Amino acid sequence: MDSNTIKDPYPLEWDALFAIVTPLFLAGADQQQVELRASSLRGALRFWWRALAWSGIATPDEPSVKVKLARIHEIETLLFGFAGSQKNSRQSALSICIEPCPRPGLGSLKKNEKDAILGASKAHGAYYLGYGLMEAFDNQQKNRKAGQLLRPCLESGQGFRVKFRITHPTSLSATLKQDFDTAVSLFEKALHLYGLLGGLGSRARRGWGSLRLHKLSGRTQEFKRADTPESYKAAILDLLPSPLSADEPPYSAFSQRSRIDILIPDTNDAMRVLDEMGRAMQRYRSWGKNGKVNGKPSEKKFRKDHDWSKTYQNKNYNHSTGPYKNYVPARSIFGLPHNYGKIYEKNNRKTLGVKPSEAGKDRRASPLFLHVHQLASDWFIGVSILFTARFLPTDKANVSILNDRRDYTPNWDVLTNFLDSTPANPNHSSYFPDKISVFP
Repeated sequence: MDSNTIKDPYPLEWDALFAIVTPLFLAGADQQQVELRASSLRGALRFWWRALAWSGIATPDEPSVKVKLARIHEIETLLFGFAGSQKNSRQSALSICIEPCPRPGLGSLKKNEKDAILGASKAHGAYYLGYGLMEAFDNQQKNRKAGQLLRPCLESGQGFRVKFRITHPTSLSATLKQDFDTAVSLFEKALHLYGLLGGLGSRARRGWGSLRLHKLSGRTQEFKRADTPESYKAAILDLLPSPLSADEPPYSAFSQRSRIDILIPDTNDAMRVLDEMGRAMQRYRSWGKNGKVNGKPSEKKFRKDHDWSKTYQNKNYNHSTGPYKNYVPARSIFGLPHNYGKIYEKNNRKTLGVKPSEAGKDRRASPLFLHVHQLASDWFIGVSILFTARFLPTDKANVSILNDRRDYTPNWDVLTNFLDSTPANPNHSSYFPDKISVFP
């Protein structure tokens, strides 16, 4: 063998151990059967890979968004594969195998178990963030208690092992080989970042199913768990591309417009962190009942949204000419659909809400992520990630309200005010008085 021959490093392998920090809701075809799915983990890692790729993949000077997206897509398919036609499809180079740890399985909580997650405490903030997975409030009509599960979940405080393997695709040109190496390098960073910021399953963007990377071995940089908020911040900054793009990303991706904050820097219980973040969001967003939100005076920050919704209960109100003509609720920026409950229109019961108007696209996931992370010191922190990016895929953002199409300009201040502002009433405590900025 030629002494100058470089040994092919492939296949590459990683052995990772993930810990479940907050209860995880994940299932397959049967939504009442908990199931850890490799395809779901692959999708989550692909999201974080893409989030890094917008700024992390070199492109020609000042390319158009279309050219840049095509370049990212080309490199992405080398690693994750592409289900195209028989002629241009590509098999994934990444294989994932999940093993519950400890064997033979993971402990789970079943549907309808009363207070199974949070004990006797009334953690309405956590319930609020888990809307649809559990009862947010006592439901006397259905004889259910607040926090009672509507779907089963995996309990926190346990873990699972994942084996990742990347094989080198055959018949690649020299240029594509370089691109493949770029894809693999980004995957390593995405894996580390996922272990710091990521989650899995339903309501993962609201802190449920938060994961942390506990151990990592194989072909990787030295892995060391962060033990303080400061070392956690340093670990994240070390993984972000430099420089970050100044352009608005066309999808959820890191750029100079993104931000990461440690909202709650030191608490000894994961569910308490989740509950505190949820209560803060409730105080900020909710109108409340009888002037109260969780027993505290309502701040009523979005009075116009509230008053607009009430006009639909007035049969004499003319929405085509009234003061709320073409109005879109400010809180739509939290994600779509943004619903206000049932109304009757011409004797037909309908859901009053905001949704994307583009055919076949009825959702826009929230650009604001919440995450609960367990440090090596066993303290827990609450983290937010805000991806400021194009809100809807079309150049001209349109939404639909009861089949009425309206122009929509996202107001990102609604989200940044939640992260930064203090309540208008000086007698109310701040949302996150000990917040630590990670980026910028």
